[in-house]
Amino acid sequence: MSTTAARSMQWVGFVGDLLRQPLTRMPHEEIVHLLRQTFDLTAASYSWAEADGSQGILIHPYDTLAPIADDFLAWQRGEYVGRHPLLTWHQTVGDPRPSTNERVPHSVVSARERRPLLDQQKTIGCEQQLAINYRLGSRVYHSFVLARSGTDFSDEDLAVAGQIQRVVIGLDRHIVWYRQLTGSAPGREVEAGLTPRELTVLALVAEGLTTTLIARRLGCSPRTVEKHVERSYRKLGVRDRVNAVRVAREWDLLGPPTRSTGKPRTADSASGPQNPPTAPPPRPEPGVWSIGSSPCRSCLPPEPGYR
Repeated sequence: MSTTAARSMQWVGFVGDLLRQPLTRMPHEEIVHLLRQTFDLTAASYSWAEADGSQGILIHPYDTLAPIADDFLAWQRGEYVGRHPLLTWHQTVGDPRPSTNERVPHSVVSARERRPLLDQQKTIGCEQQLAINYRLGSRVYHSFVLARSGTDFSDEDLAVAGQIQRVVIGLDRHIVWYRQLTGSAPGREVEAGLTPRELTVLALVAEGLTTTLIARRLGCSPRTVEKHVERSYRKLGVRDRVNAVRVAREWDLLGPPTRSTGKPRTADSASGPQNPPTAPPPRPEPGVWSIGSSPCRSCLPPEPGYR
């Protein structure tokens, strides 16, 4: 068995375990953890962006970006558009195959243009990057990014990444087909990488509850609540509660704000007029996962015979 095949084999068991039950969401965090086991990395992340301008990142270790937090917010605001070699390469050329920063021609992003971002990445030991895309379109990308310092990723690393890309695309298709069969629609919180627990904590933050009160309500420690809040900040690209709630509402993660009248519901009020049911969301066309107004197609490596 080749080294490439041996390194890829653990992903077979990983997928087998995932598909024992219907898969309803992309297991971003689990994939990031396994990528760190497969490659020698400083960090790994799931990054996404939609045509409406929303974007996010889930990174492990969670404190990787702490030394460049201000610069990262500038990146979130779009101030470094056109300077990231991999992102520019994949979106302008349209080639979804795994690639690395070093392999992007300087004719696409010059040394002068990429230098500010490269300096930031060196600060946290992440200047060498390899992207594994599973959706790619105009202003749209969903990808796992591997990062480390030192030398560029090898040809064998790229071959392993290619095998992993096929696995992730397969998982993505499974999720799309399952949602089409069940008539369910993806929630934006899934794309933001927020876990159900983080979403619950964020909703309580939006209600104005303190960390202590949230901990009491959920039956956990205040430190656990703080960890959920910190991870939500990173995934939403913010640094405080006010902006976390603002972004969460903009992305419709929390639903309408609740207002308590302070009066208990009576049997009469419970059986009174209710809001009319809303129509179910339209089903996406085959092969397309629509989020808002931006349909996203799974990207496929240009290999003959791959379906």
